[in-house]
Amino acid sequence: MFNDDLQLRVYKIRKSREDEIILSNYLPGPSFDVNEMFQNLMGYAETIENEHIAALINTIFSDEDIVSKFKMSTAAKTMHHSYAGGLLEHTLAVVTLCNYVASRYQNLNRDMLIAAAMLHDIGKIWELTGYPENNYTDSGQLLGHIFMAAELVTTKAAELEGFPPTLAMLLKHCILAHHGEHEFGSPKLPAIIEAQVLFACDNMDAKITAFTDILDEDKSPGLWTGYNRMFQRSLRKTEFTES
Repeated sequence: MFNDDLQLRVYKIRKSREDEIILSNYLPGPSFDVNEMFQNLMGYAETIENEHIAALINTIFSDEDIVSKFKMSTAAKTMHHSYAGGLLEHTLAVVTLCNYVASRYQNLNRDMLIAAAMLHDIGKIWELTGYPENNYTDSGQLLGHIFMAAELVTTKAAELEGFPPTLAMLLKHCILAHHGEHEFGSPKLPAIIEAQVLFACDNMDAKITAFTDILDEDKSPGLWTGYNRMFQRSLRKTEFTES
């Protein structure tokens, strides 16, 4: 101890060997096992009844290259789920929220909503480099994940015989509108109820996760974190003692 703080005394030091390093021990990761999360995600895919939507999802998620990248990609550069496996964790959370909303409200096409939720951020596997570099690629800078996800739907739907053009258009609209506002980088505003629900669920998971991370990482004394640039306000820790 020195000035009431723990000190680390190093008596010997050596360079570590590559064969003894397990990177996952030193890098942030998802709260749950990646393979288990992917199985849960595909469990939702199995509940899709529309044959065209089911075929599209199965085609995309049977592509080994897409799946391997999807399991290890981050969901963002900094804001939320910014670690390997974060994209899958975020996507599963959004699909779960959308599934709940579909059970509570009428006039929703559940199959379309679940598919759009599964695909809304899939373009991030090309937008961002692998972790821990986690930087924007040229495609990410020039095109962005929203466009690339919509383009993926266009390409894969065209490969499926008899895929309804209107259905492809509606799915792509959900993807193009899932940021909800032009100021958040959304090329379109939600014009169908499924797009509105997707935006709400995506925003909820992203913001709650970011809020939780800020509270978990804050080491300052007292109940307030101080001003946070992301939320543009000070955040209070939910500690309550009845007086």
